[in-house]
Amino acid sequence: MSHRPFNGYSKYSTWLIHDYLMNNVKVQSEVFRVVKQEDMDDFGKAEEVKFLIKEILKSIELIDNSERGYPGITVRLFENGLTGDVALVKDLVNAALKDVEWEEIVESYSKSVNS
Repeated sequence: MSHRPFNGYSKYSTWLIHDYLMNNVKVQSEVFRVVKQEDMDDFGKAEEVKFLIKEILKSIELIDNSERGYPGITVRLFENGLTGDVALVKDLVNAALKDVEWEEIVESYSKSVNS
């Protein structure tokens, strides 16, 4: 059995994505829809889940609060596409997404579907 130190996942980034999915009902239902597809292998399912997460990232906007008189940056999510310049956040998130073991997420959902 492989070493999985992050709540049953081999990498922190994989656990973090799984945690996000489990706490977002709308996205979670989409993942279950993908996992239930019988005409797709686990690799294909993992690629589809990764695509769903990347689509969500397209709806991030950063708001520089210094223009409003207080420090920090606020992140807002929109339903329809990318607004504003979010290159740094997108690059950081995309780097983390490359580290995710997407098949472990599919495996976890498959266990839920088959229970």
